[in-house]
Order: sequence, then C-alpha cells, then structure tokens
Amino acid sequence: MTAKHTPGPWEWGRDMGSFWIETEKDGYSVASVNNHNITPQNEANAHLIAAAPEMLASLEAMVESYEHEASARNPTLLQARAVIAKAPGDA
Repeated sequence: MTAKHTPGPWEWGRDMGSFWIETEKDGYSVASVNNHNITPQNEANAHLIAAAPEMLASLEAMVESYEHEASARNPTLLQARAVIAKAPGDA
C-alpha cells in the first residue's frame, strides 16, 4: 500500500483551546482537536491521532507476518485487513 496520508511520525501539542497534531520532522499541520474545551478526552483523542501512522505500520507488519500461515483466515486477522483497507480512504 502506498500511503496517501502525511508520513509519520506525528506529534501532538496543546495551546489555548485546542490540541494539534503535526509531523515531527517539519511541523506540517495534520489535524487539530479544537472545541475550545481542554478535556482529558480531547487530549486522549490527540494522542490517538498522533499515534495513527505508527499503529497502521505495526498492523500492516503484523498482517504481513501471518500471510503464509494457516491462521490467515482468522477472524481477527480479517478484521485487521479491513481496518488497513479503510486507512487510505478507499473503503
């Protein structure tokens, strides 16, 4: 799969009323969580978004490692493939 998303790693930060997610390398803005309400839930959302590229890469590596195994039809593995397919926005 060729990534359509901004390459990671991403980092998160906080300012006045929002959380932001940007690339670690050049500070390119990826996303923001801003409803002018600094809450633990919004902070957790920012952490989750910032971790997305690494989670996707890990999931892709895990699925690839099982491609030639008898467990390749495992429901959890099939679900992982479906989630990976959603990541580029095609599914």
